[in-house]
Amino acid sequence: MESHTELNDSMVYFSSRSSLDWDERLAHWISDLFSPPLLAVIGILLVLQTTNTAISRWWIIYYLTLTVIVPVMYLIWKLHRKEINDFHMYVREQRIRPMLFTLACTITALLSIWIGGAPKTLLVFGTMGVIQVGFLLLVTLRWKISGHGAAIGSLAVFLWSLYGAAAAPALLAIPLVAWARVRIQRHTIAQTVAGSLAGMCITLAFVLLIL
Repeated sequence: MESHTELNDSMVYFSSRSSLDWDERLAHWISDLFSPPLLAVIGILLVLQTTNTAISRWWIIYYLTLTVIVPVMYLIWKLHRKEINDFHMYVREQRIRPMLFTLACTITALLSIWIGGAPKTLLVFGTMGVIQVGFLLLVTLRWKISGHGAAIGSLAVFLWSLYGAAAAPALLAIPLVAWARVRIQRHTIAQTVAGSLAGMCITLAFVLLIL
């Protein structure tokens, strides 16, 4: 019953945004701008800033390709085959295989950069990524948690670890993204709160215990 309702509701995603209310159009744009793949790219580039050497740049390119570009190409392929309804995967059951694929990519990337002796910051970031994707996948098997919330929560804490109080405005993006996801009916308030807390707590644990 839940899947049938979600499939019907997900058709709204393809309607013209020009016919929507201004706040709903804004929520769609915020949802796209703060999508997990884009936030992952920002996080990886921040890692590069902390260790900007020739060899680290190659490691960053490799890690970015395997953990972001390849999973996004897999999503595009799934869209082309009509196996998922939209890029953000509104239907919970449709998230499981792409998340399994992403987890496999992040584990492969982490093992290879560890064996190859990549910079410590990237190793920490990669380990954090594996744990976060793995946790979200386990929850998604039974309940739809917000990947957008987890991504922005994680990035906000990571920015804070790098820049301190100067990164405090990034925290404001967390409720903004949560509002957008709820406004366009992709998640409930509980799902966005759970996702944000998961991303923040996992990242904070690594910041405090490792970095």
